[in-house]
Amino acid sequence: MMDQYAIQIKTKINGKEEILIIEEREVKKVESILDLGLRHKEQIEILRKLQDEILKLQSVQLAEKIDRCPKCNGEMGKKGYNQSNFHSVFTDHKVKVQRQICKKCGWKSIPSVKSLLGTSSHPDLIKLQCEIGAEHSYRDAQDILNKKASVKRKINNHEQVHNVIEKVGEYISKASENEIIVGSSIAKEIIAQIDGGHIKDKDPNQRSFEAMTAIMYRPENIIKKGNKNIIVSKNCIASALLDDQEYIKKAALLAAKEQGLSKETTITALCDGAANCWSIAKSLQDHCGTFIGILDWFHVAMKFQNIALPKTQKIKLDKVKWCLWHGNVDKSVEKLDQLIAKIKNSSRLLKLHKLKTYIENNRNYIVNYDDRKRHDMAFTSHMAESTVESLINQRCKGQQHMRWTRLGVHKLLQIRAYIASNNWVTGWLDKIMGAFSNPFPVTI
Repeated sequence: MMDQYAIQIKTKINGKEEILIIEEREVKKVESILDLGLRHKEQIEILRKLQDEILKLQSVQLAEKIDRCPKCNGEMGKKGYNQSNFHSVFTDHKVKVQRQICKKCGWKSIPSVKSLLGTSSHPDLIKLQCEIGAEHSYRDAQDILNKKASVKRKINNHEQVHNVIEKVGEYISKASENEIIVGSSIAKEIIAQIDGGHIKDKDPNQRSFEAMTAIMYRPENIIKKGNKNIIVSKNCIASALLDDQEYIKKAALLAAKEQGLSKETTITALCDGAANCWSIAKSLQDHCGTFIGILDWFHVAMKFQNIALPKTQKIKLDKVKWCLWHGNVDKSVEKLDQLIAKIKNSSRLLKLHKLKTYIENNRNYIVNYDDRKRHDMAFTSHMAESTVESLINQRCKGQQHMRWTRLGVHKLLQIRAYIASNNWVTGWLDKIMGAFSNPFPVTI
């Protein structure tokens, strides 16, 4: 005779204890690894049954207490129950919610889990949808969520995941504008990496638009992990709004304050050389003690790498780069002019002239990179992670068919930035509860 086990719930209602049997099963004979423990679907099914029994006990608490009819002020009475949807992390349920009716005019109150509590989805499910939807395309997120639940669920439909991302992303965006910063210890220095990335526009008449990103961190928070540099504490921000940089500048200031910005702090801003990046960086000048703007060496090096020249001319171009590496702008421009004078190819000439314009436009931000490297001071974003790559490219440009609206991608980027900032671990519940706030208090 096989051993048996029972899954049960012990309840105590009005002082009376009762045992509810959820399921009884025989213990399987182990003939293969498949027989050891419970299969995926079996585990989900047990969760569903457990939830159903708990929800039955809790359903008596789900009711609006309306004493008088809002239509005629008549007396209200009970009128049966409404079967309302509730979506847990892996299972879907129907929950009884008390209905009421006016004894005088017949007006009915038909509440639901959503009307009483703000949403019919548990915050843990919304959290999972946010995390997976922020990392993968919405259709891929739908498939991943359904695989976790071992069944196809309407609540995990790609449109539903999209809606959740937009709602939570919008809340994070608005909440950050009014956020009160609980001061971190004063930072001696904060590194501000600012960059932009282009995203395909959903409008077929438009090619693309630019989203801006930034990351704020203290230099001491960079640690070596294997072959990579990891930032253990950082604040990431992003914006795709066409608002004259109003949002991104406010977010940059908040992010810097969270890292410990004060009038004693040195801000070292690493930018790719674009005017919009410098504009964001300079918005922090009035809030710090010292501001140092540095043309990001990673982007400087990329400018040189993208110019293909014959060997002898390449040697001359390398000398231009060497002069820049040592902070000698005038010497680099002089050598670049000498090289340009010897080039006949129009395509190469165009690239060299663009390089010269780039150097001239950013001469005030070109430093002695060699000296900064020797003294272990920030001079390039390549030493840490790229915000454009981690926040924009990995999600928004991974598939060529992806096209976005500014507002849609802005909301998605708020979640990605919040997760990348390491704030998600402790702050996700507040953000989700805020986005799906309870419109009507439950009266028990």
